[in-house]
Formats: sequence, C-alpha cells, structure tokens
Amino acid sequence: MLTRLQIRALLLGVAGYVGAFLAVSLLLTIAVNVGSASISSSLVFWAAFWLLSAFMLGGGGYISGWVAGERGLLHGFIVGLAGSLIVGGAIQLAFPTILIEESGSPIIGYFMPSAVLTTMGGGIGELFRRRRQSDS
Repeated sequence: MLTRLQIRALLLGVAGYVGAFLAVSLLLTIAVNVGSASISSSLVFWAAFWLLSAFMLGGGGYISGWVAGERGLLHGFIVGLAGSLIVGGAIQLAFPTILIEESGSPIIGYFMPSAVLTTMGGGIGELFRRRRQSDS
C-alpha cells in the first residue's frame, strides 16, 4: 500500500503546506501590527484566523490528493504528518516554550488537527480530480 505513494504528490503537498503556513503567518502578523491594538481581540480577527488556518492545513492535502489522483486520503495524511513535523519543529526551535504553554500536548494541540484536515483535503482533492476527469 505504501509502495503506491507518489513522491511528487507528497513533495508538492508538503511544499504547499509549508508555503501556506508562511503566507498565513505573514498575513496575520501584518494584520496585528498594522491594525489597531484591539484587532487581535476582535471576533473578526479570530474568525479569519481559524478560517485561514483550516484552508492552510487542508490546502497541502488537497494539492497532494489532486496530483496523486488516487489514495488521496493517505497522501493527505502523510502530508499532514510531514508538514506538521516540519512546521512544528521550526516553531519549537524558534520558540522553545510556546507549544508547551499553548497546549498540554503538542501532539494533540497541533499534529492531530493538522493530520485530520490534510487527510480531508487529500480526499477532496482526489474527488475533484476524478470528477473533472469524468466530465471531460
């Protein structure tokens, strides 16, 4: 089963995951620094944060599932694990205490939502590719 994974799809998915993480982080940092002092406590900011985060996490899996065309859930899951290890490791190196302070366990606090959303994104990417191919 694991021998049928497409390395190209996984690499593109992880690149999309990390790129989306950097883009969302930059966008939210600019919003906090440019906006007023109360923007980070507003409901709109937090709604945008969670919405962008969900799209960020699902995007890497979607890319992987789309490129692979088959086994989208598995491709998305592996992208979620690899991407969260890369991003989580970088955050842990840059800010050694932030993951421990924000959640009791980094696995439950970051890895699990990442794996779930990228797995869903991989499945959606595979479905959309199949649907588009059947329409042609």
